[in-house]
Amino acid sequence: MMLTPGSGLTGIGGSSGNTLQGLLQQPQLLQNLLPGVNLQALAQLVQLSILEQEVPLQNLAQQQSALSQQSQAWSQVQSALSTLQQDLQTLSSPTLYTAMQAQSSNPSVVTATAGPTAQAGTYSVAVQSLMQPAVYDYTPAVSGASAPLGVSGTVDIGVYVNQNGTRVQQQLASFNFSATDTLQTLGQDITNATAGISQLSGLSWSVIPATINGTNGYTLVVQAPADFYIQITNTSGTENFSQVQSYQQAQYTVDGIPNQSPSNTVQNALGPDTTLTLTGVSAPGTSASVTVSQNPSAATGPLGQLVSDLQSALKTIGQLTGKGGVLEGQASLIGLGQQLTQMLTQVDQALPVGYQSLTDLGLSVSWSQSQGLQLNLNTSTLTQAMQQDPQAVQQLLVGGPNGGGGIIGQLQQYLESFLTPGSGIIGSAQQGIANQEQMLTDQQQSLQQLVQLEQQSAEAQFMAALSSLLKEASLQQSLQAQFTAMGGGTGSGTSSTSSAGGPGG
Repeated sequence: MMLTPGSGLTGIGGSSGNTLQGLLQQPQLLQNLLPGVNLQALAQLVQLSILEQEVPLQNLAQQQSALSQQSQAWSQVQSALSTLQQDLQTLSSPTLYTAMQAQSSNPSVVTATAGPTAQAGTYSVAVQSLMQPAVYDYTPAVSGASAPLGVSGTVDIGVYVNQNGTRVQQQLASFNFSATDTLQTLGQDITNATAGISQLSGLSWSVIPATINGTNGYTLVVQAPADFYIQITNTSGTENFSQVQSYQQAQYTVDGIPNQSPSNTVQNALGPDTTLTLTGVSAPGTSASVTVSQNPSAATGPLGQLVSDLQSALKTIGQLTGKGGVLEGQASLIGLGQQLTQMLTQVDQALPVGYQSLTDLGLSVSWSQSQGLQLNLNTSTLTQAMQQDPQAVQQLLVGGPNGGGGIIGQLQQYLESFLTPGSGIIGSAQQGIANQEQMLTDQQQSLQQLVQLEQQSAEAQFMAALSSLLKEASLQQSLQAQFTAMGGGTGSGTSSTSSAGGPGG
């Protein structure tokens, strides 16, 4: 839009309105408003002045960004040290160093576990038969699992017991059902009636499709790992529960001695704190060998994880505190790495020779210019130490059978000085950063308001001056037009008027 001085600011700026930014986006318009006056340069100078006022805001934003990076760096350290603390918590358990294990030569026949008080030894186990549960089914003439039974009655449930050499029934539960019940509700009633009865622990039921005299139907199957019975009395129907599999205890031998169990899981079969799980029947004339022994991997695995996580933590701290790092030169973190390494390699001469330091157990510490500090754990050396004297390893790491001391206890206590919420080194550092961030945010908000007011004032002054110039130029053009209309003119027109007056003088 080509404007003349007389048109004022109407239409200037397009969608930006009558603003300095709108004018700067239309350089041709500025050039045409006042020919001969470089409004574009003037507008740019005003805008540059406005931008210079935003420099303090940019500095504050840079400071906030730096603080945010520091906060994230401290969070990285906190995460790494928390992982170490979890590793130490695992290693602090005294039972870790007295753990036992049981291994079977034929897991398809028998498996085993051993607790910390189990006795070491090797046992021969043969399985003649597995426990099989007693199974009953009830198949009324119904069209679906949720169809009404159409009959009523009483369900009695109990177990068989030996009474003076005679197998007799001992009733444990009873409930009534109606013609509107279904196989599903009947099964749920069985569950409710037998809940909490130890002799019927493990009882379960299911409704499955069945064929009745060539017709598709459904049957309720009830089973339990016990010599139990279930029957319907006082019924208006003809169907009842039928036993389809009798209960049989597991039969097995340990070192040739016959045993039987009401379950395929047998407690203390190999002595206190052991569990056998019978998984299959032995081939005739064969047996499985089950060995109960000390379990060195219970401690070697967690200790290896600690060394690995410590290596990772030291690498993270080194990157953050090294040259160019976000926390460059942070003294407490640099000291942390040194202190952790010193604790891991310290020697306790009061302990037995060969168990006075983690170095004796296979830990090696090295340093190189390219890789920095390197920690490595020889698991073979540690395993051998655990097998030869687990109590000495326990004494070194946790201070004895009650735990709470040793190298692990010292490391835990030291890390707490960093990780304790609120009062720890990391928490204090993060709180200090948060306080600085809040202070910068307050300063930024105040400065933002001030800068906005100054910018609005500068822009208003420029637009007012421009409007004044346009009005003055418009007035000059108007006067010139009137003068021209009256026969006057500028320049040569004035000379003509003087000549018309004649030579008088």
